[in-house]
Amino acid sequence: MNQEVESSRKTRTDKKRAVSPFISKDHFELIRKLAYITDLPQKSVGEILITEGMKSNKIISSLRVLFRREFAKDADHLYLGDLARKPYRCKLGTDKKRLPMRFLEKDFNNLASLAYALDCSISMAAGLLIKMGMKRDDLYTLLSQSLLKRMNHEEIQDIRKLCRILDKNSPEHYITMPLLISHALELGISKGKSIKFIILSWKEKVR
Repeated sequence: MNQEVESSRKTRTDKKRAVSPFISKDHFELIRKLAYITDLPQKSVGEILITEGMKSNKIISSLRVLFRREFAKDADHLYLGDLARKPYRCKLGTDKKRLPMRFLEKDFNNLASLAYALDCSISMAAGLLIKMGMKRDDLYTLLSQSLLKRMNHEEIQDIRKLCRILDKNSPEHYITMPLLISHALELGISKGKSIKFIILSWKEKVR
C-alpha cells in the first residue's frame, strides 16, 4: 500500500508544461506553411524553433544586450545582466496569433531561466525565440535534421537510397540526407508542396 502511495507521488520525467506565446500573424502563417510541408503539427514546428534556439550560441549571444539578469546557457557560456536595462517587452498590436505548445520539464526550465534574464514572461521569451528562429540562415537545415530524427527505419533507408542515386548522377555534388531534405523544404515553400510529394516526384524521375 505504501509503495503504491509513494509511486503515485513520483513526478513523471516525461511530463510536459504548456507554453502559449503570441506571435505575429506573418510568423504564424509561416509556421502553418512549414507544418503543412513537413507534415508536422504546428506546435511541433514552434517547439523545434524554441528548443534549438536555446542551444544556439549565435541566437543567445545576440540576445545578451537585453539581459537584465545573468543567464547560464550551459557550463561554458555565462552571460551577465544589467538591471539598468528595461525589461523585455514585445509589442505585436492586435494582428497576432497564439501558438500553444508543450515542453519537457528540462526545456521548460531552460526557457524559464531565459525569461528571468529578460525579465519577462515565459510565453514572451518563447515568442522571442520563434522570432529569432525565423531569421536563421540554417532554418531549413535545422528542420531537416529534426525531420530525420522522426523518420522510421524504412523512411531513412528510402531517403538514403535516393541520395545514392542522385549522388551518382551528380558527381560535382555530394548529396547527403540533410541536404536532400533541406532542398525539398526550400522547394516546398516556393511551390506549396509537401516534402513527401517532392521526394516522391524525385524518385519517379530516377526510376
